[in-house]
Amino acid sequence: MKKTSIITVILMTWCITHAYAQTGINYLGGRWGIASKNSYQGGLNLEFSGTNGNNLEIFADYLRKKKKYYDVMAGFAYKPLLFRNNNTSMRMRFGGAFGTDRYVFLAAPQTGIELLQALPGGVELVLGNKDEYLFFTKHKELRWRVALEVGIKIPIN
Repeated sequence: MKKTSIITVILMTWCITHAYAQTGINYLGGRWGIASKNSYQGGLNLEFSGTNGNNLEIFADYLRKKKKYYDVMAGFAYKPLLFRNNNTSMRMRFGGAFGTDRYVFLAAPQTGIELLQALPGGVELVLGNKDEYLFFTKHKELRWRVALEVGIKIPIN
């Protein structure tokens, strides 16, 4: 246990002193996490850098609730920068999604917040919250959705 703690402290110290938040880089990312009502959510995204640290994202999400229900959504998000440090940044998330649950068309406005930690090589770790409200769903208990996600973003340019 002591050896693991020492290695963890050394690794964290190295990451803090050698990594910086990225600018002007496009990312391919993946996220997964838990959502409200005992659901699991995952997704892929393509993120484009904008001006002043603000980004645009195109994403595809998959949500599954046990083996009874699933839906697939695709959409876009605008992510303005809230603050930035040497290797940490925080962004808000505003967007919309559309998709299906096999039976009906779904549409959902989204909000959320992301905490990003830059690692060497341009890779970023993501801890995010995504909130959305589904329109047109027959499952009233899944209408309001809150998800906590963990992910990784890899630079593609």
